[in-house]
Amino acid sequence: MDLTNLTDQEIKALLMQYDSETRKLSFQMQIIQGTIQKLHERLGGISMPIVSSFVQQTFNDQAISKAPKEELTEKKQPILETREKKKPGPKPKIKPEIKPEIVVDSVEKPYNEPKKRGRRPNPKTAPEREKRVYTKDNPWPDFVLEQLNKYNHVLSSAQIYDYAEEENDVKKYYLQRSVMRDMVSRALHQLANNKKIIAKIPLEAGKGYNYALMSWLDGTELREEFIP
Repeated sequence: MDLTNLTDQEIKALLMQYDSETRKLSFQMQIIQGTIQKLHERLGGISMPIVSSFVQQTFNDQAISKAPKEELTEKKQPILETREKKKPGPKPKIKPEIKPEIVVDSVEKPYNEPKKRGRRPNPKTAPEREKRVYTKDNPWPDFVLEQLNKYNHVLSSAQIYDYAEEENDVKKYYLQRSVMRDMVSRALHQLANNKKIIAKIPLEAGKGYNYALMSWLDGTELREEFIP
């Protein structure tokens, strides 16, 4: 057991434990000695009390355990291994490889004029660019209402998308088809669900809706004059 790192409390606890174990062993040895003595008497001889080497060693250990702490803690001295260091020998000389020279014909590179460095234009003084119509104000809600009033009957979502593509080319909005369809869908949702200006009527066959003005409805039914 390594006794060098034990605290005072741990040492006291160990001493109490060993003292208790020693008393138990001593008591057991006395019983065993009495039994041995009786056995010798039965044989007709009288023998001297036997003190075994184990008991003697037990009392010796008890005496050592009660010794001061300074005697128990042994200082471990580091073991120094003496190893002979090999002296580095001379490094072998490596001859450099001689690579054959490769002659490349010189090719004249075209002369590029140096780029002129100038200041970036000031956004405050620079001329304003023309803003696209769809970035300034979304025209598609008004466009949907114009188409309904123009044809004066219900229009399906497919018809409105086709008319919007024509409008995109005529007004030169330069919108991609997917972007334009997304903006028209949002316009239909805004007019039908948020502002309640137009009504959505499910198609009888297929997916999608017909769109009509709210004034074209008689309750929840579409009047006949607005059916194409």
